[in-house]
Amino acid sequence: MARDTKSIAVDATLVLQAEQAAVDVRRAAESGIREALQPSAESDRRAWIERNRAAFRSNAERDRNEGLANESLRQF
Repeated sequence: MARDTKSIAVDATLVLQAEQAAVDVRRAAESGIREALQPSAESDRRAWIERNRAAFRSNAERDRNEGLANESLRQF
């Protein structure tokens, strides 16, 4: 993976704490950037629901009109 050098300003206390805890600051920064670029689980969930909303409605309508699949086999 190619690397690009950038200078960033980071809270000095945070850097000191990281160094004291033997945290690799460069890797931690990369990890934080990757995490910030990933969509959150909640936004993924919402997007999935929105993409499938028409199918949910269609299935619900079919169930209302035709009953549940294998309903005759239910024993409760």
